[in-house]
Amino acid sequence: MVTIFGGFQDGEASNEGQASEQPADVRDGGTDSAVPSEEKPQVRWSGELVAVYKEVDLDSTPPSRTWGGAGDMHASWGTPKGSTVSAYFTYGGEGVELDPKVKATPETCEERISTHGVDSLDVEVGTRFCVLTDSGRTALFDVKSVDIEAEDFTAQATIWEK
Repeated sequence: MVTIFGGFQDGEASNEGQASEQPADVRDGGTDSAVPSEEKPQVRWSGELVAVYKEVDLDSTPPSRTWGGAGDMHASWGTPKGSTVSAYFTYGGEGVELDPKVKATPETCEERISTHGVDSLDVEVGTRFCVLTDSGRTALFDVKSVDIEAEDFTAQATIWEK
């Protein structure tokens, strides 16, 4: 049996093709929102997220697993198979690796994606990347662990409002 997003098992979701009501695997006190500030971008959600083969909708709060093109990203084997795990940005979505020295903001993520966006990237512990969701939000991921055998990764995620 294959482990699916958030520790659920394949076949547990009965609403394939639609966004799931099930939340992402959230640890370390994920938050739903932050107080708006002129100096800081508004955070829509922040917490630990497990990315697996089943798509994750980063526009839902908290992020949820889904099928049928409603997601923004999923994890799977990289190239060559069995040597790495990749983040795949689904259905026209884009992402980009972000240098650890660069201050991550929605603006820096959007700018970098507009000039260097890709539809997938290999991840390893320490990889830092941005994603542009299908609703135009930006998200930042700091990869904390990678399981090549299970073809998934765990990351600290921050998703900002538009």
